[in-house]
Amino acid sequence: MSVLKKYRGVNNLTTKERFLHHVKERLARAPQSEINKQLNDLNYVRQHFPITYNDIPDSIDAMIDRFTKELEALGGVVKITNSPADTFSTLQELLKMHNSKQIIHWNDESLNECPISSLSQQGYHIMTNRDNNEPVEYKHFANTADTGITGAQFAIAETGSIVVESGIGRERIISLMPKLHIAIAKSNQFVKRTADVFKYYVDNKQKLPSSINFITGPSRSADIENDLSIGVHGPANICIIIERVN
Repeated sequence: MSVLKKYRGVNNLTTKERFLHHVKERLARAPQSEINKQLNDLNYVRQHFPITYNDIPDSIDAMIDRFTKELEALGGVVKITNSPADTFSTLQELLKMHNSKQIIHWNDESLNECPISSLSQQGYHIMTNRDNNEPVEYKHFANTADTGITGAQFAIAETGSIVVESGIGRERIISLMPKLHIAIAKSNQFVKRTADVFKYYVDNKQKLPSSINFITGPSRSADIENDLSIGVHGPANICIIIERVN
């Protein structure tokens, strides 16, 4: 007998309550449900959900390999570098490959080692909020920019996702509006699973940013007939540069 039936009686539930209770049961979230107890048993999860819970070795190399495999399966590109200079060189190669012309990027200390502003000397039109631009002008540039460059808070091995925090200097439009998103992540930002990210934010809830975005591959949209379109609600291309750090 469910908790709701026990305390209120099934006949006293409203239609809305019945529906929500059904959803909770199907998601194994009903209080004291048998499925809920089973899913709290890690050995049970490993035995019955091997695809969902696939062991990932602790080494950084193993996490990078898994991340690369997952992201490339979705059409993303991963480049691995060994120094800030190597990262900047790889960034320039990607910009040439995609014929980038207008670049908008984070104004954030995580990108300080990558001299993005110097790209203006190579003919690129570059903007960041560091330039004290008018808000309308800044948003218009973001709308017309072909490339957005950001850092990342985390890289998640199991899904090939990056976690991007929004805030002053890290505006969300930079990773959403241009057709190409290039993110620079460090090897020490890797975690195994999405659950590790949620645990971090639970433990540091007093420092939550304005928004947290989980980005996995290029933007994908499908209509009711499953006609898949790329780049409708976000970048059509995503490239992640992973810089190894000691």
